[in-house]
Amino acid sequence: MKRKLLLFLALLELYSVQQVLAQDKNNNFLPPADTTNAKILVSQPRRFYMGNGYDLFMFSTANLTQLDRSKLTPVRFTAVVNIGLNFHYDLNKRFGLFTGISLKNLGLIEKSGNTTTKHRVYTVGVPLGLKIGNLRDRNFVFGGGGIDVPFNYRVKIFNERHKKTYKDSEWFSDRTASVMPYAFLGLSVDPGLIVKAQYYPANFFNQDFKEATGYKTYSNMTASIFSLSLSVDIHYNQYKIQEREYRKMKAERENLKAL
Repeated sequence: MKRKLLLFLALLELYSVQQVLAQDKNNNFLPPADTTNAKILVSQPRRFYMGNGYDLFMFSTANLTQLDRSKLTPVRFTAVVNIGLNFHYDLNKRFGLFTGISLKNLGLIEKSGNTTTKHRVYTVGVPLGLKIGNLRDRNFVFGGGGIDVPFNYRVKIFNERHKKTYKDSEWFSDRTASVMPYAFLGLSVDPGLIVKAQYYPANFFNQDFKEATGYKTYSNMTASIFSLSLSVDIHYNQYKIQEREYRKMKAERENLKAL
């Protein structure tokens, strides 16, 4: 009985080894002899995956034209309410597409004499872009365009002593454009740090807006916003469970090359 059991276990082990070898052959897996030139063998990245983008720091200005006189507005800084949910689709290791939904804090600072006026809108938008580079290691350039829709407008006015003299907020205000198209260009570096530039060519203000008195407040004003931001992009479920092993083996290979 013991001999039969041992023979059965031996046959079972032989069968398991054959299955592993057959699977390795199908995956074109051959253990490299030279570890310095070894390829990192991991699962392929998923073609479709999701992520979150956070604009940690955003600097913006605008080309403001009033009565045929143009100037750049003071730089505006914001680090609040600039987030996005992104959907990625990688065509291969070098090219990919992405879209999503984003929430932004956009605005400009207008100075006239001793008065400073700060305009701000919260927008919800949809980007559409192309990625080119090393998508696996997240070193790539990207660009594209999108549309933002403002849903909340706020204005603050300060005097020469920086004391607030007026404040107002409106939901779905007619004071700004109802749709704000934009173009963007950026660079991503491992492990997901992003520098991104965005340009809004359309007018921030609605020149047809009328006050209760019938006066068109923004009839002679145009403002095109440009922003530069530093962001982080966090991906979810992009790779299978071998991601940790990939990072570890990548670090080991880089250490071997440095020797």
